Amino acid sequence: MLRIGDIKLHNGLILAPLAGITDSSFRKICKSFGVELVFTEMVSSEGIKRKTGRTIKYLYFNEVERPIGIQIFGSNAESMKEAARIIETDFHPDVIDINLGCPVKKVTKTGAGAALLKDLRKLEGIVKGVVSSVNIPVSAKIRLGWDKNNSIKVSKLLEDCGISFLIVHARRAKDGYNIKADWSVFERIKRNITIPLVANGDIEKPDDATYLLNEIGVDAIMIGRGAIGRPWVFGKMKDFIKHGRCSAEPTLHERIKVFLRQIELMEESIDEERTVRRIKKQISYYLKGIPETKNKTHEILTTKRLDKMVSLISGLISNTYIAGSRRLYPV
Repeated sequence: MLRIGDIKLHNGLILAPLAGITDSSFRKICKSFGVELVFTEMVSSEGIKRKTGRTIKYLYFNEVERPIGIQIFGSNAESMKEAARIIETDFHPDVIDINLGCPVKKVTKTGAGAALLKDLRKLEGIVKGVVSSVNIPVSAKIRLGWDKNNSIKVSKLLEDCGISFLIVHARRAKDGYNIKADWSVFERIKRNITIPLVANGDIEKPDDATYLLNEIGVDAIMIGRGAIGRPWVFGKMKDFIKHGRCSAEPTLHERIKVFLRQIELMEESIDEERTVRRIKKQISYYLKGIPETKNKTHEILTTKRLDKMVSLISGLISNTYIAGSRRLYPV
């Protein structure tokens, strides 16, 4: 069991922050399948400092989502400190995470995200400032480096800055997602730090989880893209970690049921127009690998009315699912 402050992780399963994906509805769905710690989408420290409505909305969460972390990004030490104080005082999450790994140009061009891996003096000032400004655990999420691997040096620096645990995405910033994550780095990093290490990158299957936890010896695993349209992956991993057996893949009926529940949860917190716009990002993931749904997917993606979208998605069951069968689909 991994303990971080008051947080207890029995299986070491964490949901990564994903822009446009890890809203409250998706976090709740993943919680229902056994993920133990979830994170919000990354939030701008400047927006938090100015308390702009568009930014602040990302910070709200429901108590059933705990334990939960809020991830912030920015390049100004004072803004990051102020944002962390506001988050702790007004929202009371369990963790604040500092994004030091986002490779997206609109983030790095401001000097934030993975760009800070090029300026370790500035990175150190930001992280020390955030850690000193709050009383809850602070984590940091990094890539292996900008264009070269300096992850050992950065990991030691971050530990010295006082973070409670480290999350490492096993690619360099310049790699984007174009190469396979290099899991070999986790063992080397683990040997050089004493704080808990969380592995991230290309973790998709239950045996990926057990390999990293049991063979490599990381303290927890964080799953991002591998959970989009597949939130049940946490349940499968939990079963495999605890019992050494993998539960069956969900049927189409079961997939659609989960998807409709996520839409319902999303609509409870935002309006219909935004629900339609946001949920479309996940439709193809939920239906991936199911040949029978291809003809309907385009129609679902082009509708602008939520009731029609729900009707079309529900219709996939009656059109392709044989009642009483246990046909399994690849995920």
